[in-house]
Amino acid sequence: MKPKSKRIAYLGPEGTHSEQACIVYDSSAIRLAFPSIKDAVNSIVSGKADECIVPIENSLAGSVTETLDILIFHKKIKIKYELIIPINHHLITKNQVEFNRIKHIYSHPQAIAQCKTFISRNLPNAKIIASMSTALAVEQMLATSKNESAAIGTKRSSTLNNAVTIGENIQDNKSNSTRFIILSNKDHQLTGDDKTSICFELKSDRPGILHESLGEFASRNINLSKIESRPTGESLGRYMFLIDLMGHKNDSKVKSAISTLRASSSMFRLFGSYPRYKIEEDQN
Repeated sequence: MKPKSKRIAYLGPEGTHSEQACIVYDSSAIRLAFPSIKDAVNSIVSGKADECIVPIENSLAGSVTETLDILIFHKKIKIKYELIIPINHHLITKNQVEFNRIKHIYSHPQAIAQCKTFISRNLPNAKIIASMSTALAVEQMLATSKNESAAIGTKRSSTLNNAVTIGENIQDNKSNSTRFIILSNKDHQLTGDDKTSICFELKSDRPGILHESLGEFASRNINLSKIESRPTGESLGRYMFLIDLMGHKNDSKVKSAISTLRASSSMFRLFGSYPRYKIEEDQN
């Protein structure tokens, strides 16, 4: 019997960078497009999809807060894998048109942020209209009645919609890349070259408490590759901390550090352990 194809949910429609990441991750999988990151993630819980791929961090615009918030409050999903792909943005229109005739620009806020220098130099008077995805932005632009709008999207979204590309690789930094994570009902087994992502809120607020908590990792020679804070939503000035650390949750020293930190936390979430993505080896 032929193995059942994996179903992977992503932020659609076709032509988004999330779809591109799906293809890179598993080109043989059944790709399921959803209108929002939240809907894509919920498809795992409902059983519509086996896995879900979502953006979590961009090299220019920083963290994708919607994804972080879903990870924090969605207890039934785990990070299974991570993937990093280069991001190239294109300025897309219905027909060939001069920049000075463009009055509206449609795109996802992350894409707009990544192209702000190009926009300020070439389209300073254009109105920005936020879209749920870069691919949807192209569809919205094409639905307008006049050839006075443009969208920032992928080359694939332009091709799929028979549109015109009037600007290529317009992102501010040509080394622009996005880290995607693959979410599932369970994380990855130990490989020997792993990362673990956690989130916690400390029980008390006093001088040195965060230093002491992070010291649990330093004392065990565990490297932290990323740390940031997010508001708890309960009151102003209350924060939770999100950390990516090197190692697997089943490594003895990682397990020990996590156990100690969990005891001193009022809230603790283990997002998952997964293989570390190696850009040098995977993108050559």
